[in-house]
Amino acid sequence: MVAQFRLAASERPGDTGYQAIVDELAEVSPEFAEIWARGDVKAGGMLHKEIDHPSVGRLCFESTQLRVPERPDLTIVLHNPGKGTDTAAKLEWLASPEGRREMMRPAG
Repeated sequence: MVAQFRLAASERPGDTGYQAIVDELAEVSPEFAEIWARGDVKAGGMLHKEIDHPSVGRLCFESTQLRVPERPDLTIVLHNPGKGTDTAAKLEWLASPEGRREMMRPAG
C-alpha cells in the first residue's frame, strides 16, 4: 500500500496533501517511515480485503484497481468475492428480501 501511495503521490508532485500525509504517518509509525524510506513504487493491482459484517461475519474480496487512461485522476475499484470463500453466498443472502429485512432497524 505504501508503494502504491508513493506512485499516486508522484503523479501529483505539486499536491502538498500527499506530503502532509507522509509526514503525519512517519511521525506516528516507525514502520511506515522505514517502508517509505525504501522508495518502492508499485502500480495498483489486485489486493485482498476482508470486512467483518455485523450480520454475516467475515466477507473476503479480491479488490482490483483499474486506471482510466483518459482521466489519470480516476480509478475504478472492483470488489469481487474471494475464490474459495463463502462471500458470494453471503452477498446473495444480504441482497435477498430476507437479508434486507434482517438489516432493517427501527427508526428513532
